[in-house]
Amino acid sequence: IVPPGDPYIMDEHGQRLRDIIGPYDEGAFLTLACEVDGGDPSPEVTWWRGTTLLDDSFNVTPQGFVRNELFLFELRRSDLLAEYTCQATNTNLTRPRTSAVRIDIN
Repeated sequence: IVPPGDPYIMDEHGQRLRDIIGPYDEGAFLTLACEVDGGDPSPEVTWWRGTTLLDDSFNVTPQGFVRNELFLFELRRSDLLAEYTCQATNTNLTRPRTSAVRIDIN
């Protein structure tokens, strides 16, 4: 068993994101993509807000990365500084690898 690499979060343009992102306008549409390299077996890549699972659909890119895209269709005031976490895991024997961003809202 080989643990996955650290996940990294990107916007729809492929720009890597970290820490606090934005500010975005209230009502805006936001796409967050998370990619993970490595791991044997291949990892599951999921999106979380706190302890709530938001998205567990992922695919393997032609480059061999495991990718999950999260679509936030309408940013709300309740999203202000909310933490969105991408998690990669391939076994219950090791801790999941995570990366997170917080959203700043205008």
